Order: sequence, then structure tokens, then C-alpha cells
Amino acid sequence: MELFIQICLLFSIPHFVNSINIARNKVAFQSTSAFPLCPYPSFVTDSDISIDNTATEPNYKCTKTSFDAERYSWFAVDLGNNYIIQKVCLLSGKVGSLLEKFNITVGNYLQGETSFCNYVEGPVKNPTSTSFSNYQCFDCREGSAIGSFLIITKTIKGSRLELCDIDVAGVFHSQSDYKEINFKDAQLTSSPLYINHAAENAIDKNYCTTYHSKSVTDQPYLLVTYTKLYKFFGFVITRRPNTVNRLRHTYASVKTKPDTTFDSKALFCCKDKTHDRLTPLASLIIKCDEIYSGQFFLIHQYNGETKLLIEIFELHIYGQLVDTFQEHKNTISQKPAIRTIKNQGTLVTPNEQSSLLDNKFFHASPNLQVETDNLIEISSDLIYLNTVCLSFDNGNTRKPNDNIEIVDYQTNEKITAELNGGYDYWHTTCTDLKKTIFSNYCKIIIKGDKFIHEIDFLAISVKSKEYIPYSSPKKCEMRSSIEINLKNVTNPHRLHFLVEYHHENSNSNSIVAGGNRFLSRQWKMCESLKISEENEYLENRAFFKCNTSFEYIQVFNLNRMERSSLHVYL
Repeated sequence: MELFIQICLLFSIPHFVNSINIARNKVAFQSTSAFPLCPYPSFVTDSDISIDNTATEPNYKCTKTSFDAERYSWFAVDLGNNYIIQKVCLLSGKVGSLLEKFNITVGNYLQGETSFCNYVEGPVKNPTSTSFSNYQCFDCREGSAIGSFLIITKTIKGSRLELCDIDVAGVFHSQSDYKEINFKDAQLTSSPLYINHAAENAIDKNYCTTYHSKSVTDQPYLLVTYTKLYKFFGFVITRRPNTVNRLRHTYASVKTKPDTTFDSKALFCCKDKTHDRLTPLASLIIKCDEIYSGQFFLIHQYNGETKLLIEIFELHIYGQLVDTFQEHKNTISQKPAIRTIKNQGTLVTPNEQSSLLDNKFFHASPNLQVETDNLIEISSDLIYLNTVCLSFDNGNTRKPNDNIEIVDYQTNEKITAELNGGYDYWHTTCTDLKKTIFSNYCKIIIKGDKFIHEIDFLAISVKSKEYIPYSSPKKCEMRSSIEINLKNVTNPHRLHFLVEYHHENSNSNSIVAGGNRFLSRQWKMCESLKISEENEYLENRAFFKCNTSFEYIQVFNLNRMERSSLHVYL
């Protein structure tokens, strides 16, 4: 018992030597970076520690900001979660000291309110080795410094900052609302590029490589496509010295479809941001004006006339994974259901079809070359869709809009739409149909010589929600249902429901759907749509249609399903 008490007392005493460094291997940022050296901010948080600040590449392992007479130099580390910061220990370089006259603060992002930890007059001592005794430590006032970003800021403009390592001690407080979104499963698509300046250079964590689009178009873009749905909070761009139009008139928007053409009605994270600083490798920090959800994050430059370009050394995007068990918009790609593609009545080659459906945009070959008035016919399994997207290379001239015609399987009605062609070089352009339909056939009449690189059909819901049955045996006996609120849905007079369910022995005949009408408590059943055609897409799916307005909709009898999803379309 006495030994147990001693152990408890030992662990209750704050200690920092050999304690967990909550900054180790975390993402780091700084106001600028010395150039042409590539002093990564992450040198301060990685495990390769050196105090030789006189070394040259590749042996220089500290980080240093550039001179900027009009700015306060700063360094920041993203701790990943919110911590109560107790102590910050810094390791300077062995020669000189640029660590003096600075504040240590803690915040929830790189911009905005911060809580105070300490002010250091300095200078921080020069070390003789990397042992912990050579670090200089600074306490935070007890319980006063809480956040996920630890920031060191010089208090004199034009004063540079150099740091070799940091050790931060703190106690976990809470999960961060927004975190850096991992690019592991993301795909990047760009307007035309300079050779060896691929879009992937913007996310390779290498400050010596650059993503660089060509200045051949008036709307250059970088599209990030995620496999999951996120709420987007902001982003950080590290850029090189600004000469002409490097990062001007910048827009960022959140999308539910991969359209890359500029749309003034888009859901913008930010609008018309310009960063004119000439300082090398400066950090441009953007906090979204509004929080939106989507799978696509689009960075644009646009002013309506000038040919622009985007140049990025590193890109970091912050957001939050959407809880799909709450109401959200959902995008389903129906590309796997496409069976054949014809050009002027002739089937395209297997290589061409594979290229048009492989999610690899604007690669050199193979792609499909088409001419004015060519007829493209696309046959698929019977699918639900309301959006058509094609990726075109128009060359250096704008083209007329292309015409689309899709037949509604249930009513035999022909639905027509146009695909925007008013851009040069390559873009993905999407068009929304006037309603959600079942279809297995689409034709496109081309209005200009061009190349097609990718084809996709989408079903974009106005609201979706996932459901897992109760795990308690007692609750399993209850009638299980999904409910969605439609109060904020515009013109909900023609609703389509898609219920996806997963169970070996499930039977869609047991599922029923209906809702409460606006300004009434009357509950009304929805019509179950019976589709005679059989294919893989229709398996484990139940379809309903309602020709009235509802305030809430519900789908019942899901208790035997392993997992279910409800998607509402207009």
C-alpha cells in the first residue's frame, strides 16, 4: 500500500525532463523562411536535433525566418488537440541568438484570439550540446494557456527568429474542433502545369518543391477531392517571393461536385484574397468566412480578364469530418454503373473507356478526341442521377455549350441541359438536371472540337442521414426509423427517397416511408417505386416518391438492417 502511494505521488508531481513532448513530430508553421535555404519549420519539431546554425544544406537542421521590416516574425506548432500548456523549453543555435524579445501564446488557430503564456526578454542562451540541460524553459501561468496552437511571436518588427528545437509540456484538455485534413486519400487536379511542378508538390511537405500552374488561363485552379465529407475551417499556403500574379484574386470554395469553372454563386470559404508580400516563403493564413461541407475544396484565381497563375510551396487545409449520422448533403458517383460509351455510333476502345472512367484527370493519353456535332452516347445500369459532369480540354479557345439529353426511365420524358464550354484549356464542368430521375441512357451533342478526359454521373442529395440499429436486444424489438427535417429545403414538393440497406436476408417490401405535411400533423405514406429492371445498382435499395410537401420524413422498419442510409432528392 505504501509503495502504491509513493508511485501515485511520483506521478502527481509535475516533471518535464524526459516527459512527453507534445510538440514532437507535429505540424509547424512560421511567418517566412530564409531563402534560398529550405529551413523547414518541422526541423524544430522532428527528432533530428542539431544546434549547428552555421551549417549549410543539407546539414542545417534549425529554422530561420527572413527579414521583413513591416512584420513581426513568428513560429507556431499545431499540437493536434487542446492542451493546458505548463512549460515551453527552447533550444537555440550554438552561435548568436535571434531568440529574444518574444511572446509565447496559445490559440485555437494561427489567427484570432490567443491566451498568454509568457514574455521572454532574452536572449535565450547558446547551447553547447543537444542535451536537455541546454534548453531554456519558460513556465506558463497555471491554467491560463489553453489551446491547440503554440505560437512564438517577436515583439519588434523586422527582427528575425531562429530556433533549433522545442519541448512543450502540457495536460490534455479536449479534442480540437478542427484539425489538419490528411491528404492521404485525397486527389489533386490542376489547370495546366509547368514541367516538374506537379500539384502533388503542394502537399509533399518539401519546401524546396513547388506546385506551379501556367499563366495561360484567366481562371487557374487547384481542386482537392476527398473520399469523405468534411466541414472546412480554413487553410494555410506557403508561397515563394511574389513577382507577378503569383497569389492574387484568390478564391476558395467548397463543393458537392467537381466543377472547376469559376462560379460567382459558389459556397465560398474566402473571396478575392491577395497576398503581395515579397518576403520569401511567407505563410498566407485564411480562416473561412463561412463554414461549409463538401467533398471538394477548390482554390481559384480569377479577376475576369487577366491571365493568372497559382504557385504554392506547401498547402495545409483544416476541417472536421462530417458526422454522417447527422443530416448532411451527400454525393454519390454513379460512374461504376456506366457500361458502354459510343462516339458517332461506334464503341470507344477499351483503353479509351477505361481512361474516361478512371478518376485520373487530364493525363496525356489515352483520351477521346471529338469534333463539332459528334454524338456521344452513354449507356449504364438503371441509376438515380441529377448531375452530369465531363472533363474537357478546349485548347486555347473557348467553345460553345454542349447539349445533353437524358431519358427518364419512368415517364419517358426527355430531360435536356447544357454543359458550359466558355473556358480555355481544361476544366471539369457539371450541369444539374431540373429533377432527379431514373435513367440508363444519356447522349451528348458536342459543340466544338476538343478532348474528353473524364465522364461522371452524380446523385447529389438535398439531405442524407445514416442509421445503425440499436444494439440492445430490448431496443431491437422497437420499430426503428430514420427521420430527416425538411424545414429548410427549398420547394420540397417533389421528393424522391433512396434507402440503402445492408443485410443478407433483408427485404425492401418491409420498409415504409412517409412524412408530416407542412402546417399539419397529418402523416401520409409515400409511394414505393417498383422497378422491374434488375441490376446490381438496384440491389439493397428501396425507392420512394412523394408528390406533396413534408416538414419531416421518416423511413420505418429498419431494425433488422445492419446499416441503412436515407438520401432525399428533389
